Amino acid sequence: MSFYVRVPGTSANIGPGFDSIGIALSLYNEYEVSELESGEQFINIDPQFANAEHLMVRSIRYVEDAFGLPHKGILLKAVKEEIPVARGLGSSAAMISAGVCLANALHGLMLPSIKLLNLVSEIEGHPDNVSPALFGGLTVSCKTEDGYYTKLLTPDRCFLFAVAIPDFEVPTKEARRLLPVNVPREDAIHNLSRTGLLLGGLTDGDPDCLRRALSDRLHEPYRKKLIPDFDRVSRFMAERGAIGTVISGAGPTLLSVFSNPDRETEEKIRRFKRDEALLNQECEAHWVIRFLPVDMDGTSVVNTDWE
Repeated sequence: MSFYVRVPGTSANIGPGFDSIGIALSLYNEYEVSELESGEQFINIDPQFANAEHLMVRSIRYVEDAFGLPHKGILLKAVKEEIPVARGLGSSAAMISAGVCLANALHGLMLPSIKLLNLVSEIEGHPDNVSPALFGGLTVSCKTEDGYYTKLLTPDRCFLFAVAIPDFEVPTKEARRLLPVNVPREDAIHNLSRTGLLLGGLTDGDPDCLRRALSDRLHEPYRKKLIPDFDRVSRFMAERGAIGTVISGAGPTLLSVFSNPDRETEEKIRRFKRDEALLNQECEAHWVIRFLPVDMDGTSVVNTDWE
């Protein structure tokens, strides 16, 4: 059997939704996978997959071990990889979601969505990135007594998202190490109250509500020190009409939200590309700005033998 898998990049937290809210963006990794007769042996034609510790390979093996299945021999090739590594755009979540969905297809498991969610969340350790990578759209997730749970939401089409991606990495482990073990009650209340506004504003198409919601006290104040250009990029975006700018995931990518994308959108994007040079003259790092629609499909696997 042969399969084609496509998985989107994601942005998690979106301001106050720390470790719980995520959104899928139209930034994709795509792979071709073929089943081989080699049984336990893992074979590949792409050097990056030669290591059995590669996250996609580990995710496939995790599912096989969880169900007591033999390790299938597979031929795995990267077709397109748009999601940058260690930039806060869900590269790990993409590998995990792709691996779990491939294992589901390779073994014909036909697992329900809630089981897929629990598998990807167990591997990742938290559901904020893997749930939108798996399902697409806007997701709000938590861990409950009986496993992980996700609510799928649809952001209003009046919003346009832009990511500013720098030329340096911030490993998630390093970004998490900066976070305090305990936080003041006032900071917890600040985020709790704005999380509801965030979801309401995004789904109802209310820019004024969203503007008030994009404020965080649980992770951004600590992680900003890893992004020396944070204030410059935020100001650059605000001057060009952004409702707000937040750290995407653990960073260093920054996510900005704009409203009324149907109004002169193409001219706005052309102007941003022209002004990138102005931004980079002021910044320590080099930044690339991309406007990305929301992906509503999540991870898709197609059996190419049936085409």
